[in-house]
Amino acid sequence: MNIEWAPVRVPLARRLQTLVVAFFTFTFFTLPISSCLTVAILLYYGGLFLRSILLVYFVIIYLDYKRNFGAMEGNGTGTCVNMGMDITNWLELFPQVRPKIGTLDHHFKTPLLRDIVRWWGMVSVSKESLVYLLSKSNDPGHKDNRDGFTSNAVAVLVGGAQEAMDSHPGQYILTLKNRKGFVKMAIRTGSSIVPSFSFGEVDIFDQVANPPDSLLRRFQNVVKKCTGISPLLPKGRGIFTYNYGMLPHRRRIVQVVGSPIDVVKSDSPDAVYVDEIHGQVMAALEKMFDQYKEEYIPNSQQSKLVIQ
Repeated sequence: MNIEWAPVRVPLARRLQTLVVAFFTFTFFTLPISSCLTVAILLYYGGLFLRSILLVYFVIIYLDYKRNFGAMEGNGTGTCVNMGMDITNWLELFPQVRPKIGTLDHHFKTPLLRDIVRWWGMVSVSKESLVYLLSKSNDPGHKDNRDGFTSNAVAVLVGGAQEAMDSHPGQYILTLKNRKGFVKMAIRTGSSIVPSFSFGEVDIFDQVANPPDSLLRRFQNVVKKCTGISPLLPKGRGIFTYNYGMLPHRRRIVQVVGSPIDVVKSDSPDAVYVDEIHGQVMAALEKMFDQYKEEYIPNSQQSKLVIQ
């Protein structure tokens, strides 16, 4: 494999962006080990400076924000940066909406790791946690809203570990067809569902080929079944190379946020109504993809959205 080295003369700002992304990537892949060091650094130096640099690296564009919402179906890096790190214009667009990102519950059971994921704006995606957040009062005078927020937006990455295993450049595959728990949760709490889609997100990393029937995929499925985490072998760039390493490629991510899908609150969601709302979510994502793919995907004629 021929290594493509980065030029020696690169603007200092770009070098700094790459180093910050390396820091976040290292933290993500080695959280249990590096948590002590990371917490110490963040407590001493503060994190807003690092997060502001991380945003510039991905060149994220904002599009089609309509109105406030209670819950969100989104995915990946675009969602995590926009909603979890307080470094975009989220608070200017939604000044009274408190953004959070749902993640696996066991992240909050590891000492110090819990503090890191909370710093990233994450909350447990467990049923109890989501009910608590999405059932909070919207009264500005309520004690929970002393910080100035009056509603909560929780991003649920519905595809999870299964969708991550299908992520390859140029392939837009969503694991959504048989996942309806987020719809039931929205109905139980009366929260709107806002579909979100990030173009270009699948292009910042590649991974070792893992076809459905391959030995690697079978191994990944076993680990996922036992731990809830899919062990991926990412292929990206390095600090000084462009085609070899574990850092994400510097590529554009365009996050599109659609219109809220309102639901009728019910403590016992009817299966027919759940299917109806679930169908609306899938239809909204397909429409969003078809509407914007020509603008944000190169050679979009060959691109299609697969929902499985």
